[in-house]
Amino acid sequence: MFEDRLANERLRLIAGPAPEEKPRGLGTVRFIAKCKGNAPEVLEKAKEVLKLINEDSYSDWPSLDRWHRILPAWFVNRCAPERSQEEEETLLVWWKSLTPEEQKKVEAEEEWTLSNWIYWFQPDNRQWYWWDGVPLDSNYVVIAVEVDAWPFAWGSLRWLFRAAGADDLRSEE
Repeated sequence: MFEDRLANERLRLIAGPAPEEKPRGLGTVRFIAKCKGNAPEVLEKAKEVLKLINEDSYSDWPSLDRWHRILPAWFVNRCAPERSQEEEETLLVWWKSLTPEEQKKVEAEEEWTLSNWIYWFQPDNRQWYWWDGVPLDSNYVVIAVEVDAWPFAWGSLRWLFRAAGADDLRSEE
């Protein structure tokens, strides 16, 4: 089943969904990426990363060192430095001290480490698959992802688009 999802995602990353194709699970959720006049470029960079993840998800899951070599340097360099266990624990304590509103603001602005980001693409952790993306104009991209459950973790999608050059990514409500 996972391999089928990957194969279908790969085709959609290359050519978009087929006219007769129907999403699995609960369907699709749409997002809007706000860009700085470079929406087509942001979309292509995000798809470049997703294609590489898709290609390397069929075999044994690559090590973090290997992901550093597989993924484009522009993306890897945009990720935050890895943190020690002690730093992660300190961050968690701080995080829990924040109000829900403060947590939401931090989530929107946080720079992800590569290890934290790639975690969400492991087969057992994956919660969304690419469906489609189109630039509305030079400043906005509409993205649709296929999901199985609601709510779902989509911070990895937000970070992907921010790393690719978007100012922000918001769910379309």
